[in-house]
Amino acid sequence: MAILADIDEIVTEVRDLLDEAVTAENKFWSDTQIIKWANIGAEKFTSHTRVLSKRYSYTVEAADVANDRELRLSSDFITFDEGGVICNDKKIEEISLAEVDEWKGNAWRDRTATNPIGYYRRGDMIGFVPSLAVGDTVVYFGIERAPTMVAADGVAPLSGDYRLVAFRTYIVSFALARCWYKKKEFDLYREQLAEFWKGVGLVNSVVHGERNQVKRMIPARRRTGRRVINALNM
Repeated sequence: MAILADIDEIVTEVRDLLDEAVTAENKFWSDTQIIKWANIGAEKFTSHTRVLSKRYSYTVEAADVANDRELRLSSDFITFDEGGVICNDKKIEEISLAEVDEWKGNAWRDRTATNPIGYYRRGDMIGFVPSLAVGDTVVYFGIERAPTMVAADGVAPLSGDYRLVAFRTYIVSFALARCWYKKKEFDLYREQLAEFWKGVGLVNSVVHGERNQVKRMIPARRRTGRRVINALNM
């Protein structure tokens, strides 16, 4: 059985470490408060570690389109993950507004052509160049926020990502920190908060440890012919 399998086990663990029995009357910390702080901790944890990947996919409706060509990113979206953006089953490349202005001229915004050839980011919006059409299918890959845990829901913390089972204790650390803050035990608060941030650092080194490593280069292909068609000599 997985440790801290749901929010109820997290609440029990927090109370055990606080030495306040679940059955105690006149509790200093309510279950509602502990659950709220655990959810805040889970959101902070996933936002700073960017561990939860999700494939977002939907068909564009008229009400979705803003400024002729933009879509608001999903409410649980943090940032883009590897995988890119796909429109109508075709991967499209990221482009900046400055670049497209230089390339197409400012008048491109007035054109009604569809079949996007690129996308740009603007705040919590993603824009398509030249524009979108109702019925287009948009897919993008992103990092999501942790889903909200509710008492007795049986949902595994951190979206059930098996890699993170051992790191669920750091949600407990964050909830404990908030508990001690409420009681004005600031030394204990700082101790548990430091433990939480240590967990964030561990995930970034253990789970993402390979991300910044140098990848192998594709070696050039050598052929007997003298004519070089492209950089890969193909």
